[in-house]
Amino acid sequence: MLLRDFPPGCFALAIFIWLELVASPSLWADELPPTAGVVVVQPIIVQGDPSIQSEPILAKETVARVKTWLQPIGIDLHLVEPVECSLDETANLLPVADRLRQAGQLRLPERHVNMLILTDTTTASVAPALGSEVQAIRLDGDLPSRDVSVQLFLSVTQAVGLTLSAADMARFECDTPRVSDHERAIVEESSLVRPHVECLSVPDAQREIIDESYDCYFANLQRREIGALTQEAATAATLDECRAAARQFFQSSVRPFTDRENEAICWCVAHLENQVGRDMPLFTHQPWRFIKITDQLCGGFPHTRGFNIFFSESLVAAIVELRLQGDADAAVGRFGALLLHEQLHVLERVFPQKFASLYANQWKLRAGQVIDHPWLTEHQIQNPDALQLTWLIPDSDGDGGTVWRWPRTFLSGSAPVPHMGTDFETVAVHVVEDTPNLFHTLTNATGLPAYSSLDAIQTHYRGLAPSGGLDHPNEVAAYALGRLYNADYLQHVDPAELPEPLQQFRRWCHQHLRE
Repeated sequence: MLLRDFPPGCFALAIFIWLELVASPSLWADELPPTAGVVVVQPIIVQGDPSIQSEPILAKETVARVKTWLQPIGIDLHLVEPVECSLDETANLLPVADRLRQAGQLRLPERHVNMLILTDTTTASVAPALGSEVQAIRLDGDLPSRDVSVQLFLSVTQAVGLTLSAADMARFECDTPRVSDHERAIVEESSLVRPHVECLSVPDAQREIIDESYDCYFANLQRREIGALTQEAATAATLDECRAAARQFFQSSVRPFTDRENEAICWCVAHLENQVGRDMPLFTHQPWRFIKITDQLCGGFPHTRGFNIFFSESLVAAIVELRLQGDADAAVGRFGALLLHEQLHVLERVFPQKFASLYANQWKLRAGQVIDHPWLTEHQIQNPDALQLTWLIPDSDGDGGTVWRWPRTFLSGSAPVPHMGTDFETVAVHVVEDTPNLFHTLTNATGLPAYSSLDAIQTHYRGLAPSGGLDHPNEVAAYALGRLYNADYLQHVDPAELPEPLQQFRRWCHQHLRE
């Protein structure tokens, strides 16, 4: 049929269909990331259990075998760092999930598999009353690796809704596993099976934006801090009411992703993973979760909470603009370092011991508990990417000895609605050790906290992060990773031209950001 044979209006309709179904970026399948669903497993160990203190809790062979068995039903397994729980005899009438929830150790049970690791030394009272929100496996004695793998496989499949038994294992251990359409459908419908890259719906985002199962955030907010984050004065009668209003404001600031925005972010992440996946494969294993917020919330600053990266409407629009141009190099050139920066904060949160070793052993920081000063609390501005204020930096006392400085950021001035960023002031607070690893803040003649400039901190981090993020090693690591990305993957700078501390950090990343 020739063009002249089309009825009036059909040509325009054909062009529209071509643009939507052929030229639409959502159908450029060769550029899209894999679609396998990810199941996150949060191992939970009983505090003080001597039989499972060595890492890893589950052997690589065990996990690899389970990954192979799960692959035919469309599941990719991702284990995060174990958390410790305390399950004593006095609480044995409560279901384990309730005990963990009370202790703040139950991690998003509707989205993660919380897996209790039981051993010979685990109290017998733990085993009953697990409930539907917690799975369990046993690592008794010299249990063969395959038997542990079977337990893990059956626990994960049970969590996602599949009813399998040990007799079913023959199907999954053969070279060509037989999986029914019904089984695949159950897996696809499970809330525990999530895309590798996910832009959260508004209901999911509103639930997770106020979740505090990883870090306590809203419960510690102060009035001026709320004013800075929301750009509205916190005027409720009590601080608890102000915090409740802040939670509601955060939830109301969530915005939905369009299909095009979803696809653009997936496209950008896929190209980034292609660049860094060989050197730092943990970035290809850790799920990417995004929440879109208004430009007003938190000043539009990108940040993280739990597994989630928060991007403002303007930032998402900028990613879409580059996607429409089809220029992957320009997209990762502009946003690659930012994506790695934010996802590293997620990794710092879910693999804290990896980074604690870096901070203490390579960067020579000291972990300690500091009794906060009321003035610092009142004027605080919490960094959601660095809420654990436990790291101290060494400084010279001028007589050949060492004193410790506590990096803190606070809100300057007294305005009830401070400006994000411009009203931030970062200083080195002077602290003194009272008992081993317990410090208190020194004060000046007026009773306010004694502090000095960032000179000592800048000197300590020289070569890593020369200007940004000096108030916490989480930020130093994220900025340093951005510098490495720009050098290694964009500008291809000769490694010898980078400062030695940055080269050391590169070696650490290539060794520890693997699994």
